[in-house]
Amino acid sequence: GARALVAPRVAVPPFLRTPLPAIEAADLELDTLRMFFDHPVRGFLRQRLGVTLPREEDETADQLPIELDSLSRWAIGERMLEARLSGATADHCRQAEWRRGALPPGRLGARVLDDVCGEVELVVQDAMRFREGPAQAVDLALVLAGGRRVTGTVGGLYGGRLVHTSFGRVTAKRRFRTWLTLMLRAAAQTEGTAAAVTIGRKGCVEFGPVAAPEARAWLTDLVALYDLGLCEPLPIAGKTSSDYAIARRRGASPEEAEKAASSAWHDKRGWGEADEADHQQVYGPAPAFNLLTKALPGLPDGTEEWPSEPTRFGVLSRRWWDPMLEAERRALS
Repeated sequence: GARALVAPRVAVPPFLRTPLPAIEAADLELDTLRMFFDHPVRGFLRQRLGVTLPREEDETADQLPIELDSLSRWAIGERMLEARLSGATADHCRQAEWRRGALPPGRLGARVLDDVCGEVELVVQDAMRFREGPAQAVDLALVLAGGRRVTGTVGGLYGGRLVHTSFGRVTAKRRFRTWLTLMLRAAAQTEGTAAAVTIGRKGCVEFGPVAAPEARAWLTDLVALYDLGLCEPLPIAGKTSSDYAIARRRGASPEEAEKAASSAWHDKRGWGEADEADHQQVYGPAPAFNLLTKALPGLPDGTEEWPSEPTRFGVLSRRWWDPMLEAERRALS
C-alpha cells in the first residue's frame, strides 16, 4: 500500500477490455427481455455476470408518518387502482387504506387520500373506455428467423386490444413494456393487425396498428440487441436513450439530441441515470455523458449502421426506440 501511494498514477482500467463471447442462443421468455430493457447495463451485470449490487435500504420507521414519499404514494394508488378495476367501490378502497396504517394521521392522511383517490378515479375513467367485456390472456410461443423461440403470457386483452393500466406516469419505460408485449402478440398472429394502449396518470398512449411481419422484424432486432447486451455493457440507458431518439425523430441534429439526452443522464436534482449504482459500477463515479457517445458506429460487434447517426450510442438508441415511436405516431394519425 505504501509503495502504491508513491508510485506513478495510472488510469483506471475499463470495466471490460473486450466483449465477452456470445452465449448459445436459447429459448427466451418475454419477462427476461422486459427486465433487460428496463436497465440494459443492469441486465448485463445480472443476467450475464450474475452480479447484483447491494441497495441501500430505508430504516424501518418507528413513528407515525407525517408525509409520504413518492414510492409510498404510488403503492397506495396502485393498490386502489387494482381494487377499483376489480369491482371494489371507491369508499371500500379508502377504508382499506386507512386500516393499513401507512397513512399520516388525521387531516394529513385525509388530504393525501383525497388526492390519491381523485387521481385513481381519473385513471379508472380512462381505462374503462378500453376495457370492454372480460379480460383475456393467451400463452404464446413464437419462433423467429434462425429458430430462436420467444415465449410469454399476454394478459389484459380486451376485444383483441392489449390494455395495460398503472397508477404510475406513462413514462418511456412503461410504454416500452406495453410495446414489447404488443410485439409478441402481433408477431404471433397469422393475419390482421394488433394494437395496444398503456394508461396511467396524466393520460394514455396508444400503439398500432402493427402487422405480424413488421412485428417479427422489430422483435428480432430487439433480441439481437439483447444478445449483444449480454456480451458487454451497451452505452445506452432508458430515459437518456429515449430522449435522444425522440429528439432525432423531431428533426434535431445529433448534437442537439445529445444535449437533450445529457439532461436525463445528469439530472440537476441528483436523480439522473449517471447516479445509478449499476452505471457507476461500469463507468466509474460521476460518469460523464461523453462516455456513452465516444464510440463510433460500425464497430465489428454486430451493430449495424444507421443513417446520419455519428455515434454508437445514437445507433443503439434509434434501434431501441424508433419502432415504438413509429407505432405511437400511427395511433395518432
